[in-house]
Amino acid sequence: MFIASQTNLLALNATIKAAEGIGIQISVIQSATKTSTEAINGITSTIGNIKEIVSRIAAAVVEQGAATQEITGNVHQAATST
Repeated sequence: MFIASQTNLLALNATIKAAEGIGIQISVIQSATKTSTEAINGITSTIGNIKEIVSRIAAAVVEQGAATQEITGNVHQAATST
């Protein structure tokens, strides 16, 4: 009877320790999830900023192309007028 009681006590203790270990693992996973979520949000924000900058650059390139065409036309007109 004593050995059975001790065995049951050891089994209970092992179960408690396993549950504590699982609790620690869950805490670590939750922390990693939070960190990953924050990183993803930062990356998403950075990508949004990059898209905005690229759009501005594209608009500036189009505007510069139009200005260059106008200058080319003016130079051509000046060259043929003389």
